[in-house]
Amino acid sequence: MKQEPLIYPVRLNRYLAHKGFATRRGADELIEKKLVTINGAIAKLGDKIAEKDVVVVAESVLASIAKQYRYIAYHKPCGVSTDVQPGSQSISSELPALRGLFPLGRLDKASHGLIILTNDGRLTERLLHPSHQHEKEYLVRVDKPVTDSFIRHLERGILIEGYKTKPAKARRSGETIFYLTIVEGKKHQ
Repeated sequence: MKQEPLIYPVRLNRYLAHKGFATRRGADELIEKKLVTINGAIAKLGDKIAEKDVVVVAESVLASIAKQYRYIAYHKPCGVSTDVQPGSQSISSELPALRGLFPLGRLDKASHGLIILTNDGRLTERLLHPSHQHEKEYLVRVDKPVTDSFIRHLERGILIEGYKTKPAKARRSGETIFYLTIVEGKKHQ
């Protein structure tokens, strides 16, 4: 489910919940414990913030969140990077409470879709290591008609920067739409 954008001014507890720090009730608890500041001043229950206000949550709260294994399903919008790139909007800049989490796999900046974020390296290894052969399915829209020969070409594996990918499963879903199921995640596959 895509998260609706905030309309400012917005209540601080809603802002903190929207950014993933806590539920609204949990955000109220953080505010009551004086663990949140707005523009350097300690926040109060019921405070509203403007878009340019600087909201800071105490480092102790962030450290506490980071110590627990966390698993979050996130719908990555187009234009947001799965990794941090200078001058680019990334998942962690969109939702600062997710600091310390990393995506299971990646989606190109121009792509959108569900991605799992976690700080559990054990799960990451089990799901992403090629030896486990986990399938990943993508719904792809292209700017040209999808032909039978294109689908067969994908299924045999394609050459990317001198590397031939493993065979894939592909099936047409429309004139310019197809499903692609792969077990590896080579760049731009």
